[in-house]
Amino acid sequence: MWRRQFADNLHKSAKEELDALLENVKEKATALDRKPNDLDDVTDIMATLTEIREKDSVFFTELAPIEDRYALLSKYEADVSPEELEQIPEVKANFVKIKKTAGSKMEELQQKQGP
Repeated sequence: MWRRQFADNLHKSAKEELDALLENVKEKATALDRKPNDLDDVTDIMATLTEIREKDSVFFTELAPIEDRYALLSKYEADVSPEELEQIPEVKANFVKIKKTAGSKMEELQQKQGP
């Protein structure tokens, strides 16, 4: 009885944290996809680039405990959907992708700025 409740609570907290990371990465990707039409857009993009740079140093340390919880749930055959388990490598890949996009966006903004 208590093991089932423990597994449910572990799953719930891991899912919430994974969903938050996924949402954060999606928000950053969306912000980087915007075309800078005015100074406010450039300011927003620069703020997003700063956030990505800051998140870079802690992203994988935030993801590691989530991965550990899912590994524990899998080990004890808790009820976790395969689609949910696939989100872990997906969030990693998406974060790497937005880091690359951030570098490209920074170069684009520097070129528009001129010498």
